[in-house]
Amino acid sequence: GSASESTLVCLLAAKEQTTRRVQRLHPDWDEGFIKAKLVAYTSNQSNSSVEKAGLLASVSMRLLSTDDKCALRGETLLKAIKEDLEKGLIPCYVVATLGTTGTCAFDDLEELGPICNEYNVWLHVDAAYAGAAFVCPEYRYLMSGVDYADSFNVNAHKWLLVNFDCSALWVKNSRRLIEAFNVDRIYLEHDNQGLVPDYRHWQIPLGRRFRSLKLWFVLRIYGAEGLQRHIRHAIKLATMFEEYVKSDNRFELMTDRLMGLICFRMKGDNQLTKELLSRIAAERKIYVIAATYRDKLIMRFVVCSRLSREDDIRFAWNEITKHATEILRTRAPSEETFEHFQKSSDNITETIKSLHFTSKAQQITNFSSNKRGGEKDLPPCAKLAKFESCQLDPCMLDPCKPEPTVVIIGAGMAGLSAAHRLTQCGLQNFTILEATDRPGGRIHSCWLGDVVAEMGASWIEGGCVANPVFTLAAQEGLLKPPIFRPDPSRGLFCTSDGRAIDLPVSITAYHTFRQIEQQAATLFSLGCGRTHGTLLNFMGVRIQQELHNFPEEQRYSCTGQLQTLSAAIYDAARVMYGMTNCVRCRCGDDLSLVSADQFGSYIEIPGGNVRVPLGYVGVIAPLLRDLPSSSLKYCKPVSCIRWGAISESCPRAVVKCCDGEEFPADYVIVTVSLGVLKHQHDKLFCPALSAEKVEAICKLGFGYVNKVFLEYARPFWVWKEGGIKLAWSADELADRCDWVKGISNVEELSTSQHVLCACVCGREAADMELCSDEEVVESITRVLRQFTGDPTLPYPANLLRSKWCMDQYFAGAYSYMGMDSTVGHQCDLASPLPGTCEPIPPILLFAGEATIPGHYSTVHGARLSGIREAERIIQLTKRFGGPPKTTSNKS
Repeated sequence: GSASESTLVCLLAAKEQTTRRVQRLHPDWDEGFIKAKLVAYTSNQSNSSVEKAGLLASVSMRLLSTDDKCALRGETLLKAIKEDLEKGLIPCYVVATLGTTGTCAFDDLEELGPICNEYNVWLHVDAAYAGAAFVCPEYRYLMSGVDYADSFNVNAHKWLLVNFDCSALWVKNSRRLIEAFNVDRIYLEHDNQGLVPDYRHWQIPLGRRFRSLKLWFVLRIYGAEGLQRHIRHAIKLATMFEEYVKSDNRFELMTDRLMGLICFRMKGDNQLTKELLSRIAAERKIYVIAATYRDKLIMRFVVCSRLSREDDIRFAWNEITKHATEILRTRAPSEETFEHFQKSSDNITETIKSLHFTSKAQQITNFSSNKRGGEKDLPPCAKLAKFESCQLDPCMLDPCKPEPTVVIIGAGMAGLSAAHRLTQCGLQNFTILEATDRPGGRIHSCWLGDVVAEMGASWIEGGCVANPVFTLAAQEGLLKPPIFRPDPSRGLFCTSDGRAIDLPVSITAYHTFRQIEQQAATLFSLGCGRTHGTLLNFMGVRIQQELHNFPEEQRYSCTGQLQTLSAAIYDAARVMYGMTNCVRCRCGDDLSLVSADQFGSYIEIPGGNVRVPLGYVGVIAPLLRDLPSSSLKYCKPVSCIRWGAISESCPRAVVKCCDGEEFPADYVIVTVSLGVLKHQHDKLFCPALSAEKVEAICKLGFGYVNKVFLEYARPFWVWKEGGIKLAWSADELADRCDWVKGISNVEELSTSQHVLCACVCGREAADMELCSDEEVVESITRVLRQFTGDPTLPYPANLLRSKWCMDQYFAGAYSYMGMDSTVGHQCDLASPLPGTCEPIPPILLFAGEATIPGHYSTVHGARLSGIREAERIIQLTKRFGGPPKTTSNKS
């Protein structure tokens, strides 16, 4: 029913489990003797229910100190465990909190988990409040290390719109609960024992209420996306309140805001805050809770209601500041102190009237303009000091100068990187318009059971510091050593007649094809004087040449039996032609449409492919955190971009959304996919784009790739032995009447023993989207049975698939170099409009993976392109000393 019950249930299970384990090691020890020595651990910031669980379970609960961010760290836990072991005590249970009650702090699971594993201690994660926010991918980095947990609890009635009480408890091994609570009587026996979970053995009471039904109704009504909108809205309002606190010198923030909780207090002694809390409680207009933080009394203001609006936040803040002013006037401060607070009160009253998430530089200007008459403004260097920046930083803009207005279309990696770079340089007057209800664009991490399913980008392509996305992930703590890099050669090559090709043949053929692939990549360096046609033609010719040179020793099977020459070559050909399907997945289209001469224009960053364990979407979290409040607007598809105005009375550009709202702009950064530009460029821009830009859009290729994730109740493969590579023959690939011919391989996920992922590329990916889930399951199961030779392979229990092709906001996966494509087209697509030689400063700027030569089709390419366009705006702003000047201004 609640997190309190979950903590107690898991503690009792851990107590029983530890007692049995110790008894096996020491048969002569009495059960009571062992239980008297058990000890549990939690932080001194954990909920009171954790300490109460220790009392109810008769287990000593140690409250451990926390770091400067109120988080429990590994070294503290390790020290406590070693101390207790030396005393002869037995550690059995640790409660880590994700989102503490007092300050919403997050214990470090990546430090606590390995220690618990080493000492056989049950790790319970209490995420009663903050766990709900993990439905939003951008906050899942905060649960890094959760795979170490033995149990995990979140209260659905706290932030997931479910009526009290409803709490979700996950346990890694339910057998431990059953062993602790299984007390059978004859009147409890029934015919289905052992066939279905008997939840009376998982808990304290025998009966159960239908709490899950309440949660089911909420999920049916809101769906995952509706819950995400609710969480993000609450956090947006909390950010608004946080800005109010920051703007008032009478108050101070005590902790960083991560969710919807703001911890603040009045500056001075605790009596001021205590009196403020008393006045607020007595008036009964708003409800604020007290807490302590490092011996200081603080106020907790939390936003989690679905009914909260911006007016409610303003009302609450006005109530708080009204009482604060009264308190300071009734006290008897020194003349100097009273003057300080009086000035602050006057200033903040004026600021609240006009405050709408102004930049820090604008807030400085507001405060300096309210000084008593006769005082001059602060010198620029002092303002920069308040801006918390260095005036000598070459990328920083002067906060005293006006900012241009920027509209960024798209909240994918390119758009967020551009916004983040602008923010770093002091430019905050921008708006990001995102057509969907989530950030990330073609980065889309979902959960299938207990595993992350990457619907879009899967890997950081190039796991080294030269890759800006790898660096971003490493700085965010998303990558922990040892970093897993998959071996693409692992797995079996299986034929359509149900055979696994002998390893000597498949390994030789695999490496031979990789050499052919490298040879194709070197064609680009030969220049444009030679033409080698399509990539399919080049690889087909080279495959035939290599088959004639197939090594003599590989014509024998691993059992020593002689194969015929044709059979060995036949299998090798299947491996290499099957590998062409893998190259299709990299391009996203048929290799007959890919230029062999331009194939090598892609620059490969060393370091291999690296997967982000808790979801690729985590890399955008640091970009989102630093954005100005209310700068990112979801569900704002754009219908038209009017640009090119040169009169002072009209904005240089106006971005009109489908809902009719318009956003004037000095600069517009367009980060929509190349697929969207191909379908909508003639309708999206007014006036139309230049001929060079349209030619680039038309001649660059844009591919189709989709993924199908299959979850099995009983896995039929050996985990970590590699996936199944489909060794299609040339004839089979030539006849593409069935979308399953677009499947290159079926890979296992390194983080799950029961989920497979099939990659479908080319036009077959679009065809797959037209099929129902049942048809997709049937077709993939048929292919798996055919290639493994096992007609008994089960159907998957669950299916999750992407649909990028028919999504009007993406219209495909990523770009490639088509037969008519050149690097010059990528440069033309990246060039601003008007061009640099025009008398009018650029208005339209273009970013995205298709605009970055050498790094197209990659996430790091998208990031580099966004930073490039942000730098362009920064340099133009420095050049003009603010917003761009029109032609008439120059004259």
